Amino acid sequence: MGVDEKLAASCTAKYCERVKKVLLEGVTFKNSPSWCLHPLSCESLILNDDKGVQSLVLQNGDALDIGNAKNVLIANCFFLMRGR
Repeated sequence: MGVDEKLAASCTAKYCERVKKVLLEGVTFKNSPSWCLHPLSCESLILNDDKGVQSLVLQNGDALDIGNAKNVLIANCFFLMRGR
């Protein structure tokens, strides 16, 4: 993991890398300094009934960033970017 990746991981509400068989269900992420949820290079990822709320004021405040993942299912989720 490079320096930029370590910084991103430390500021993310939930970061996981190279994990298999991930289920996140009924979780709410709110106002993380970076991404709310960043699964990187994960396999068999299921997001169900999750919520992410981010302020537009935050730099790089994406609610969800799925990077290089395989077999991803996103169902019944709500991700919102809100501003002024």
